[in-house]
Parts: sequence; C-alpha cells; structure tokens
Amino acid sequence: MTVAGGHEVLRVIADRVRRGGRPGERQDGLRVALAIEGGGMRGTVSAGMALALHETGVAHAFDAVYGASDHPSVRRQPDPGRTGSTVRAPRT
Repeated sequence: MTVAGGHEVLRVIADRVRRGGRPGERQDGLRVALAIEGGGMRGTVSAGMALALHETGVAHAFDAVYGASDHPSVRRQPDPGRTGSTVRAPRT
C-alpha cells in the first residue's frame, strides 16, 4: 500500500495491512477507529467505501468502527440475528 503525503494515520493503517494483524492481536499500542456517517445518499456512499475497505483487505486495520445516521429508518431496524429486537438511535 502506498501512503501519499506521509500522514501518520495512513502510515499506521498501511503498516497494519502489511503485517496482517487483527484487532486485539496488535502490539503497536495504538487504537485506530473508523467513523462512518450516513443518511440518504451519504449512507450509500459510506456503504460503498466500507465495502471497498473490506474487499481490499484494509478493514481489519481498524480497531473499531462507529456509525451515525440522520435518516429516520435507522431508528428502528431488525437485528438479523434475533427476531423482534431493534436498534434505537438516541434522540437529539
């Protein structure tokens, strides 16, 4: 992976991809999180970006992934692993 501009976070991500470590196994002492926003078209773009990170093998370089959406449909979505459960976004 080529790191343009030498940004420290990009360097850490590239190093993690090269080494192949997974969250909980790393010894670098760092925590790198991916924040994804959504809502309407922004959610579609963010989903495409997240898929690209997964398909290129970069997703495992992050220790945590956080998401937010301003779209009302996110306030109640079924959990595919459990019947009848919901995810509720905090009201602002």
